[in-house]
Amino acid sequence: MYYVRKIITYLVIVLLLLDFIFILVCNFNIFGCLAIKIDDNSYLPDLKANEIAISIPQKSYEVGDVVIISNLDEYHIEKIKDISRNIVTTTSMDGKVTYDLKNLEDVVGKIKIRINLSMIITFITTLSLGILYLIFDYYLLSKKDSKAN
Repeated sequence: MYYVRKIITYLVIVLLLLDFIFILVCNFNIFGCLAIKIDDNSYLPDLKANEIAISIPQKSYEVGDVVIISNLDEYHIEKIKDISRNIVTTTSMDGKVTYDLKNLEDVVGKIKIRINLSMIITFITTLSLGILYLIFDYYLLSKKDSKAN
């Protein structure tokens, strides 16, 4: 029974660490990864409203990649239409609007991860259950130790 409790404790700690990393990535620009919440359905069919898109910097980009572009203090989701040396031509997600030429340095990263509401609820649930487990486990151990003395 002791080993099962230790395994469960370590599993809960790993889940809590993953939840913590998820929270950091979704709220900050960390390790070059940037998270953007999609507000409307203008990015269909690739991205839907209320999803969170996480971009990861790449060494090279290809035509057709969905990327996040930095424009001063704003970020936009666009699709790469053409790359010529360090100049990138991008379009809207549906390809109907072509945007101004941009430097390759303006590309923040390629969208690799999409997180929807059910995934967020799962993370919050595991976070809550993990914290409750650790609190009750600590409480039961302290009660057991106080009875032993």
